[in-house]
Formats: sequence, C-alpha cells, structure tokens
Amino acid sequence: MFQESTGRHFAQMPVEAFLEALASDDPVPGAGPASAHAGAVAAAIVHFVAGNNLRRSRDTDRGPWLVEVHEESELLREEFSDLVGEDADIYHQVMAALALPKDTDAEKKTRSRVLESAMKHATEVPLRIMERALATYRLAERLVRDGSKTAAPDALLAVELAVAVIRGNAAMVSANVGRLEDAEYRRRALCQSDRILAALDVEAVRSIIHLRGIAHEENS
Repeated sequence: MFQESTGRHFAQMPVEAFLEALASDDPVPGAGPASAHAGAVAAAIVHFVAGNNLRRSRDTDRGPWLVEVHEESELLREEFSDLVGEDADIYHQVMAALALPKDTDAEKKTRSRVLESAMKHATEVPLRIMERALATYRLAERLVRDGSKTAAPDALLAVELAVAVIRGNAAMVSANVGRLEDAEYRRRALCQSDRILAALDVEAVRSIIHLRGIAHEENS
C-alpha cells in the first residue's frame, strides 16, 4: 500500500514551471509524467476539435458521435492529469524500497517484497497511460477521417502525440518488468503492451499515412 500521492502538483503546474522542472537535474518529474502530460495535451486537442466540429456541423447524423468524442476526450484528459502525479510518485516509491535494510534474511525478504510491489506499480502506470493514449488515438483518428477537413491537421497532431506516448511507455514497461521476479505478471504485462502496440501498428501504418494525405490535400 503506497502513501497518498505527493506528485499531483506536477499536473497543476503552469506549463513553463513544469518544463523547468522537467529540464532540471531532479529525476522527478522525468519522462513518465511528461508522457502523461503529452497524452493530456492530445486529449485536449481532440476535445477542442470535436467542440469546433459540433458548433459548425449542420449534419444531424454527425452530432451524436461528435458529442461522444467530445465527452470521452475530456474524461481522458482528466485521467491523464491524474496519471502525471501518480507516475511522478513512482521514482520515490522505488528509491524508498531500494533504501530498505538488507542485512538479515528477514530484512532481505521484506525489501524484496516491497521492491517487487513498487516495480509492479512502475509497470502498471505506463500500461494505463498506454491504454488511454490508444483511446485518444482512436478518437483523434475518427475526427480526421469523419470530421471537418479544415480541422484535420489539428486532429492529426493529436494522433501523432498519442502514438509517441504509446511507444515511449511501451519501452518503459519493457524496462521495468525486467526487474520483476513474478514471471507470470511479467508475461501478462508484456502481452498487454504488445496488444496495444499491435492495435496501433494496424491503424498507424495504414491510417496515419492516409490521414496525412487528407491534411496535405487540405493545405495544398
């Protein structure tokens, strides 16, 4: 059981303050919270584009799905913001586990158990970021495909951000599971990560090129 989050303030920082913290020598916030911030930005762009589509659309058939995209993207943005703070806490949890004494067999056993729990948490958070980034990707992809073409470049940016978030966190998952003793948990985590990447590859390799064609056509 981990103590209440102390990293939530990173989600509430002004942009410039967060960037300064990220560029500092302090290991926190680090890449994980930065990726969650990027996911929140992608979801916010989706929310913005869907809202503009709703205000300008005269097609009643497009209204229901646009409302759904508008609402879901706002929920995703809020979840990403929560994950900024949760991911920021992971470093301290792992460091606290590593700092536990290991002089006796009992201490070694306790340290191993606490470290295993911390590393599982360090794996679960990136996986949750990946899941939400994939959901954001799908919302953005539909906006580019079925929404207003004038907003296609904006939605495409959300697609690209979501792709980067997924791939970056997949690398974090792979690194973190390497320290786990629980082989079955490690297998499940890697399978979940691979499933998300596979879903992205199917759509990204085929669809993003198509989406770029739309954006290029609109701007040419």
